[in-house]
Amino acid sequence: SSLETVTGAQLGSMLEAICLLVASLVIAFMYSWKLALVNICFMPIIVASSALQMKHLKATNDIHEVAGSQVVQESLNAERTVFSLGLEDHFYQRFVERSAPNASERLKDAGLYSLVHGSANSLSYFQIAASFYVGALLMEQGLDVT
Repeated sequence: SSLETVTGAQLGSMLEAICLLVASLVIAFMYSWKLALVNICFMPIIVASSALQMKHLKATNDIHEVAGSQVVQESLNAERTVFSLGLEDHFYQRFVERSAPNASERLKDAGLYSLVHGSANSLSYFQIAASFYVGALLMEQGLDVT
């Protein structure tokens, strides 16, 4: 079940993230509820972009691992035949070809990864800029920032 897969370090990381989120929200609302609301608006976007970044990274790794593992499984199933016929180099070359993406695939993956990675990392800076902007507007209008 899904509960069995979440143990040890993963469970600790999830609990740490939840506790940090709750503590930061409490502190933010205590100091300035207006600025806290601005920052909360960015939270779903940042979480979604980070999840997309992780999904893309995992998907590109899984495709090449599966293709390479099929060659390894085939060679290990016929281990005696491979060794007796001296086909180690042949299977090694097939493994390298299948597990490594070709140049056009790597270029496409690099472009997509840079777009996803750049947008995910830039959102936190946009959040900081929006917080400073709203804080400056509140101070300019003479409203209490806290």
